[in-house]
Amino acid sequence: MSRVQVPKARPGRIARTAAAIFALLLVAAACGGDEASDTTVATTAMAETTTTTAAPPTTDDHDHEEEHEEEHEDDHHEHEDEDAEHEDEHEDDHEDGAMADQPRTVEDATGEMVTLEAPAVRVVCLTGLCVDTMFVLGIKPVAANDLLHRDPAYWGPDETEIGPVSGSFFEPSLEDIAQAEPDIVIGLGGVHDGLRAALESIAPLFIVNPIGVEGMLAHVVEVGILLGMEHEAEDAVAAFEARLDQYVAGVTTERSVMVVYGSDVNIGAETVCTPAIDALAHATAYPPEFTSCDVHNPFVSFSVEQLLAVDPDVIFVQTYGFGPTPPEPVSEQLVDNVIWRELVAVQNGEVHEVDFFIWGTSRGINGTNFVLDEAMPKIYPEAFPAPLP
Repeated sequence: MSRVQVPKARPGRIARTAAAIFALLLVAAACGGDEASDTTVATTAMAETTTTTAAPPTTDDHDHEEEHEEEHEDDHHEHEDEDAEHEDEHEDDHEDGAMADQPRTVEDATGEMVTLEAPAVRVVCLTGLCVDTMFVLGIKPVAANDLLHRDPAYWGPDETEIGPVSGSFFEPSLEDIAQAEPDIVIGLGGVHDGLRAALESIAPLFIVNPIGVEGMLAHVVEVGILLGMEHEAEDAVAAFEARLDQYVAGVTTERSVMVVYGSDVNIGAETVCTPAIDALAHATAYPPEFTSCDVHNPFVSFSVEQLLAVDPDVIFVQTYGFGPTPPEPVSEQLVDNVIWRELVAVQNGEVHEVDFFIWGTSRGINGTNFVLDEAMPKIYPEAFPAPLP
């Protein structure tokens, strides 16, 4: 920035000023008294004025001018940035408002193109994955056909606003669904596909069947579009990815892990088809034979002999039970099995019974976070003495 140049006093001007002052002093001496005093004051003031006008500006004055101009420029740029932010927010609000009035079409897991004339508000969930996704997006379904929503990891046992859908998981009550007056019904692939025609007069059926973490996150985005909650869905996906990355980054040496399930001594093995198992496989040495996913057969028959061949460091067991009385944990049913007792995890006390309701049925972001928070401190207690916040 250029400096302001102030002209310096010339020598001739100083001489003329001094002569004028001397003449005035002589006149004052001749007149005497008060007039001399007044003239002296006036002369002194004139001298000060002349000196002040002739003096060059100080460095502090120049710095002050520069600082003032720089502050003015900073304020100008700051206002420009604020204006740009307001314009972006206005454009986002305008786009959101425009989208709210437009139809939306999303392809479901069966390849069916499902179109809604407006964002869905009332959702009926026929699968725990739907309940999980509604929870993540911060809204309640109007009805559901299982009790996952009453689990403490979701809305809790005192939740009463979500209506029941009676019937079985495979054949839910169409009457209950109709009574809920849904805008959309979300069901599970391979289970509820056949309900599309029967639901046609009630609401569109959207079938979901996410495979692995990638499929789970894509599912959340799809449901976000159907509900007009695209931004919320994208935020939820980003938050999960960051959290999973944080868990993976904390692992220095991977340990081998297996997740098995069953209701008795006949057990099965979980594969990375299940999103939560895929998430665990990101941070553990999951057996290679269970890290490729056959979409048509996500659950693999298994035996204790096969489990011994893998002999993982840590085993998680889901004991399935559908009756009024909880079954005896599978790990306790196998306690007298000679092969079971040979497992390293059994000998080291690293067999953990887990809640099949969440591990086996949720398949969404909240359920997968729950699995990670339960499993990672058990697998890597030194790296994760407690779950991530």
